[in-house]
Amino acid sequence: ERAEGFKEGDAPPTELERKTKGKAAGMVGAEKDRIEQEERRDEEEAKKKAEEDAKKKKEAEDKAKQEAEAAAAVAVRAAPPPPAAAPPTSASTAAKVVKGGPPLCKPDANSSILVIGATGKQGRAVVEALVEKKLKVCGMASGGKAGEAWLKRRGVEVVKGDVGSKEAIAAALKSSKAQYMVLITNYALSDSRTIEAKQGQTCIDAAEESGQVQFVAFVSVCGAERAPESVSHFKAKLDIEEKLTGSKVRCAFVRPVQLFDSFDAPEFNNPLRKGQVHGITEKATKTQYVAARDVGKAVAAIISDPVKWEGKGVDCCACELTGDEVAAALTRASGTESFFHTTGITGVARVFGWFGLLKDFRSQILYMEDEGFKANAADFKTLVPDALDAEGFFKALGEWEGGEKFTDSRKV
Repeated sequence: ERAEGFKEGDAPPTELERKTKGKAAGMVGAEKDRIEQEERRDEEEAKKKAEEDAKKKKEAEDKAKQEAEAAAAVAVRAAPPPPAAAPPTSASTAAKVVKGGPPLCKPDANSSILVIGATGKQGRAVVEALVEKKLKVCGMASGGKAGEAWLKRRGVEVVKGDVGSKEAIAAALKSSKAQYMVLITNYALSDSRTIEAKQGQTCIDAAEESGQVQFVAFVSVCGAERAPESVSHFKAKLDIEEKLTGSKVRCAFVRPVQLFDSFDAPEFNNPLRKGQVHGITEKATKTQYVAARDVGKAVAAIISDPVKWEGKGVDCCACELTGDEVAAALTRASGTESFFHTTGITGVARVFGWFGLLKDFRSQILYMEDEGFKANAADFKTLVPDALDAEGFFKALGEWEGGEKFTDSRKV
């Protein structure tokens, strides 16, 4: 106290008092430095926390925006067509159509429909169904001279084209004068999502830029939105759906489940051998099926009434069966006792399908067995009332590999 309170006239401080005062001043300075360091540290921590909070807020906002955009895309896909004035008398006299523009109209005798992918199983079924409705059909052939000959025998105009070239598709649209387009993309053995999605984008761009295409029906696949990313050819079709929904071209979607036709597919080394039927799932697995014929009928029904179907889709499914139930249907249809077997390629894919060309196929098998298609057969039959069940499909097929005809089923 004396050291701090020394006044003139007082006795001078002792040496101890001077040292005590110096030590006290040093302690005050050290405490001041400590407080300043703590304040700086608190400021840095507060700044860091503010930056982290801002980052989290931005991430939350971005996620909410993505979810809103995804929900909007789904809403657009499911939305009914907007009310509009009376449609023109025919598609052939309609002006350029963009979403929200002039109303759609039904095809007539002067309308032209371009089928891209016209010579595959589903493409041929589409062509048959459109021809049956006496509509003018142009087919873009990819099956060489045999495919072209098949189209010509059905009175279909053949146009040249390449799904990988926008210029080629544009030329096909121009030569066919098509106001309607059916799009069936090609399955790619490797990098399917990139290759198949690019095919779809090319065709969509060409249709959009042509100014003449009113309506596109895209043959997609059921359940693509639920399939894992590893089922890349399913996801490729989902990508195309989203691109088409976001384009200016009006559209609808046809989404088949597993095709009955896969039981007689020589091109995949799986012909229908006498007394045998081979499928890609285990025989105890219940799998949904539809005939390619009925996918074609669904497409034709939608193309014939685009006003009703704009922005909508239909899952194509006739029935749900185990392998043994499929075999029993073949027995009744053929007159020969038949048995179900899993294809050899399925076993190979299960073991070696972790990489390479079989990865996509293995993922599809697991998806079909674990998750499966979720289509409603009753809903589909309101659009295609005569959709074939398994027995009806085999009866329509009528023969084994090599052309041997089925016997009288009543003998079984």
